[in-house]
Amino acid sequence: MQIFKDIGGRPFAFTAGASFALLLLVWSLLSYTEAVNPVFLPKPHEVLLELIHQLGTATYWHHIGISLFRVTSGFVLACIIGIPIGIFAGTFKFGEAFVEPPMEFIRYMPAVAFIPLIMVWAGIGEWAKILLIFIGCFFQLVLMVADNTRRVSHDLLQASFTLGAGRWKAIETV
Repeated sequence: MQIFKDIGGRPFAFTAGASFALLLLVWSLLSYTEAVNPVFLPKPHEVLLELIHQLGTATYWHHIGISLFRVTSGFVLACIIGIPIGIFAGTFKFGEAFVEPPMEFIRYMPAVAFIPLIMVWAGIGEWAKILLIFIGCFFQLVLMVADNTRRVSHDLLQASFTLGAGRWKAIETV
C-alpha cells in the first residue's frame, strides 16, 4: 500500500466488491441478531422483497417520476443561472472578486439549513422542493464553472483574437 500507487483493475474491483460484502455482512449480523430494533434496521431479505414488490406498483414509479422532475428542474435552473455567473467570475478578475467570496462562504452551508427560509419564500409546495435542489447545486456549480473557465488555455484565447474574434465572441466560443 503505497501513496497514490495504482493497484490495477482486478484488485480494485475485488476490494470494492469486498467493501460492499462487508457492509452487507455487518447489516445482516445486526439485523438478524436483532442487535438493532427491526423498526430501525430491517433484515436484508425483507428489504429485497419490498423492493421487488414496489417495482411492480404504479405508485412507486409515480414517485420516481416526481423526484426526477424535481431534481432535473432544480439542476437545470441552477445551470441556467449559474453557468453564466461562473463564466463571468472565471473570465474577469472583477467578476471573480465580486462573485466568488459570497459563493465560497455560502457553499459550505448545508442546503437543508435553507429550509426555513425556503418555507418563507416559497411555501411548502413543489416550488420549494425544486428551490432546495437549486440551492444544493447552484453555489458549487458557479465555483466549478469559474475554475474551469480560468483553466482555458491562454494560447487558445490569443489564437481567437488573432483570428478576429472580439471579446464576447472569444468568451462564447473559447
